[in-house]
Amino acid sequence: MVLACGLFYFDLSFFHLINHAFFKALLFLCSGVIIHSFYNQQDIRYMGGFISFLPFVYSVFLIGSLSLAGFPFLTGFYSKDLILEYGLTAFTVSSYFVFWLALFTVGLTSFYSFRLLYFLFYNKPFSLNYTYYTRIHSTNIFGLLPLGILAIFAIFAGYLGKDLFVGLGSAFLPFQKLDIDAEVLPLSWKLTPLIFSLSGFFLSYLFYFYFFPIFPAIYPYMFFSYKWYFDVLYNRLAYSTLLISYIIPFKSFDRGLLEWFGAKGLGNSLKSYALNWQSFHTGDIFHFTFFFFISVLSISAIYAFFMIKTGLSVSLGLLLLFFVAYFI
Repeated sequence: MVLACGLFYFDLSFFHLINHAFFKALLFLCSGVIIHSFYNQQDIRYMGGFISFLPFVYSVFLIGSLSLAGFPFLTGFYSKDLILEYGLTAFTVSSYFVFWLALFTVGLTSFYSFRLLYFLFYNKPFSLNYTYYTRIHSTNIFGLLPLGILAIFAIFAGYLGKDLFVGLGSAFLPFQKLDIDAEVLPLSWKLTPLIFSLSGFFLSYLFYFYFFPIFPAIYPYMFFSYKWYFDVLYNRLAYSTLLISYIIPFKSFDRGLLEWFGAKGLGNSLKSYALNWQSFHTGDIFHFTFFFFISVLSISAIYAFFMIKTGLSVSLGLLLLFFVAYFI
């Protein structure tokens, strides 16, 4: 869809969007039915061999996968192959690059579609616990009926809607773009997407049916299976970064210096200091009078020492000191 928009074929992009909705929704609903039937288990490593337990789901899942891969005369074929043909007929360097890149993705789509079919339906279960298989159950008619309807659309919707959306002379869409060159391409170019699609299925079939038992022990397979060890590297780097972040900015600065200056440091000190002074506030008039005289005498003594030291009035300072001493 995005590729078609990049080539300014918005009518074709919209057509593929409609077709894509049918077989993609079919695949998602099939996945939901499988998860529900398998007691909400979503780990594909515990699955396998469902072709005997869920034959109808397998049939519609196969239809959706083939339509997704652009198998001839299914819904995905009428829009997916047309996007490739229109990309080729732009006759520019970038369009040729996009065409071969899209062909490569067609092969990859076929490869992973068959891989999913293999792990879900053909391969024997990975799990040694057969509890799920002894109680596996299919869904009711309300869950299977939408699958059947979507499967019908995944087969016929592309053929029925092709002339309406992208047919020559159709005025259904206001942004329709006419392209005659794609209609007169040589047959060899028109068969190229089919060759790549079938090659993806064939390589996936050979890999998983014949070579898969020996490949898990080979390091390149492990390298790709573990996603280039990116998660391992990321976790180790993230752990070191988080450890440094915990020790320096969090433990030392945020929970250390800032809290010492904040509520848990100076705040607690001021609170305890205020609680100590609270004991002096008894509400007794004699205590308040006593503190008042103590304050006056202290201020007078400080003022007397200041006058004597600066020489402003030695006699007045001595008089104040005598006054303070008398009351003490």
